[in-house]
Amino acid sequence: MLMEKENKAYGWTISIKEYEATIPTLWDTTKEFIKKHPDSLAKDNLMDWVSNDGGETYNLCHYWSNFEISKTSFWNSEVYTQYVEALDRAGGFYYERWGDAPVHSIAAALFLPKDQIHFFQDIGYRHEPFQQ
Repeated sequence: MLMEKENKAYGWTISIKEYEATIPTLWDTTKEFIKKHPDSLAKDNLMDWVSNDGGETYNLCHYWSNFEISKTSFWNSEVYTQYVEALDRAGGFYYERWGDAPVHSIAAALFLPKDQIHFFQDIGYRHEPFQQ
């Protein structure tokens, strides 16, 4: 109900840092995509959540995808489809270990306005060794 009532497109309960060694070229590939598609960025996005230096580097923060609630329309959107296709062409899903959590997190943070992202601080979730 909350997601629909407040027009949220993505919700999460836990955020952690990704292992940098598993995604060494993900951010550079993301920056290339943004350079080619500058209009893809939401006007009021959460770039500052995924980057501490205005987008130069990725700070490795990601929403942990073990508990995420989202609108399927976001995952079926043109911008997300184009982004994933660009990532796929780069090969990082196969040659590195670009997982769903950092990819979902970067996409939501950059392509959705921040008021469409919700932190479920009132829902408990535990997956050893993390809990909220």
